[in-house]
Amino acid sequence: MDISVVQRVIQALELVYAPDTPVNERKAAESACQQLKDDAQASAYGVYLATQSNEFPPMVRHFGLQLIEHAIKYRFSTGKTASKGKMSADDLLQLRTQIWELVFASWTDTQDPQYIREKLVSLVVMLIIRLWPCAQWADLSAQLMQLYTQSDVRRELVLRIWQTLGEELLVYDRDTIAAVRKHELTNGIIGALLPQSAVAML
Repeated sequence: MDISVVQRVIQALELVYAPDTPVNERKAAESACQQLKDDAQASAYGVYLATQSNEFPPMVRHFGLQLIEHAIKYRFSTGKTASKGKMSADDLLQLRTQIWELVFASWTDTQDPQYIREKLVSLVVMLIIRLWPCAQWADLSAQLMQLYTQSDVRRELVLRIWQTLGEELLVYDRDTIAAVRKHELTNGIIGALLPQSAVAML
């Protein structure tokens, strides 16, 4: 990862959000930010920018999450090995670990901007749609149950994840992979949330 790229992105974001930036400079800055989304290391830059301990401003962290979102949405390949410019399932599993670390750092008793937290929930749901309830993430339900018992904040996190997943499947229909895997994911939700006695009756 090139730290000079990080510095240029931060400068570009400052121009984008500054109220007195001339229109032509703002457009150039926005273009520079967009170009990074197509970089092969976009998700790595995203994780670095979004990491709370790096102490970047919220606007920079949020853009980092956008880079991750773009990588998951447009560079994920369903194969175990990735074709050129694509992410494999193994790549996505590694990114999952990094996203969980971002989630745990944000969803604590300390205040983090709500839009950062919501974007993190959205990223977790995107991963769930692509990896669960397959063997790649068979223990998701157990992980979420463990989180649910940790604190009120983590309980809210778990409820938001399930809510957002349900909305993606049944209301918004925005994710093409969710549409393809809708039956499998719906069965997974039923199995995870309903008592076993109720599932047996279905």
